This record gives sequence, structure tokens and C-alpha cells, in this order.
Amino acid sequence: MSFQPHLALPFVSLLALAGCLSPDQRVDDFVGSFDTIASQVSGIGTTPAANMPTSSSATYDGFSTLMVYGSSSAQPVDYFVGRSEMTANFTAAGGTVEGRLDDFAVSQMSASENGTLRTIVASLDNSDASLQTLKDGMTDPQIASGALDIAGDISGSGYTGTISGNLTHGDTVTAVGGSMGGSFGGPTASAITIEGTTATGMGATQNGEARNVYMLGVGAR
Repeated sequence: MSFQPHLALPFVSLLALAGCLSPDQRVDDFVGSFDTIASQVSGIGTTPAANMPTSSSATYDGFSTLMVYGSSSAQPVDYFVGRSEMTANFTAAGGTVEGRLDDFAVSQMSASENGTLRTIVASLDNSDASLQTLKDGMTDPQIASGALDIAGDISGSGYTGTISGNLTHGDTVTAVGGSMGGSFGGPTASAITIEGTTATGMGATQNGEARNVYMLGVGAR
């Protein structure tokens, strides 16, 4: 199969200063980084289990997206875009992963609008038209402070783990937790996906009220 999220790069130098960027700059940085990493990993294939590294460590820098929404399609969706950094510690028995998702911007939109952006990201579609749609779709973004931390265990060509953390924008606190996972891509695990949904055991609350989630990210080394 082609390497793309089952739910269906290094960042530019500005990411070193991501904490100082405005909301619009964070969106621009996300779009540029998505473009770069999509070009690098699209179609590279999932790493065969027999080719997975059995020693050493690798760090994967990339992008992350998080969709937080209610039970009704009439309710607005909070769509977070940010960066990711994942580290894999490979062993003969599999190994472990750990990581952090942060430097988020968030925009509120309709379920239909969000569906368009989600499809672009899930398919790693970095055509000029799709990149413009990603940028235009993040209207009136806000900074979302905080971070989401990941820890898990590697098995075969993938990993399973947990995620936890809080993101705050304005008066809204989004608390995220639960199960997540992903897979490695490339002949020798040169890329990684970061995935989670309500259906797979990941969840969120916003100011204490339960919400559904859809998380998707990709990193490369």
C-alpha cells in the first residue's frame, strides 16, 4: 500500500521560532510544511516489518492536525493545525515512541468546510489548489497554547500508544486523552504517521463537555 494515513519533512526554519509566530503565520507555516512533507513521503510505502530498524533512535519532525467537534453536524468544528516531533527508540523487540504536538493555531468552521480540509490532509494532496484551500479554510485563526504528549510501543511496522494534554484558546480549554497510534513509512522507517479518532479510543472535552476527535499528522527524518 502507499504510505498515507490509514484514516483516509522537516519543517522550514521558521518553526524554530514557532512560539513567536502570529496565528496567521502559524497557518502559513503549517501549509508550507504540509507541502514539503507531502512531496517527501507520498507513495513511499509502509515499511516492511522485516526492514524495521532493531537499534538506534530516530527523530521525526512534521505537522499535526486535530479536529474537535460535537455530536451534531450543525455544530461548529474547531480545527487545530500545528507541528509534531516524534522520537522512535528501536530495539530487536520493537521499541518505543514518544513525542509532542504543539505550536497550534485553531479556526472554527462548519462540518462541511472541515471535511474538505480533512480530505486534503488525509490524501496528502499538495496541489496548488489544495494548498490554497488549506490556507483559506483557516479563517480568523487563534493561537492555541499548550501541547499534547504521546508515548507508545512499536510492534511490526506500527505503534500504539496514548496521548494527553490541554490546548487553550480564548476561554476554551480542550483536554485531549486516550488511545492513538500510527505506522512507519519508507524502506527503513524514514517517516511516521500520527493518528487517532473517537472510534479508536481517543477523546476530548471542551470546558468539561465531551467532544469527538479526529487527529492526523505525519513526520519525516
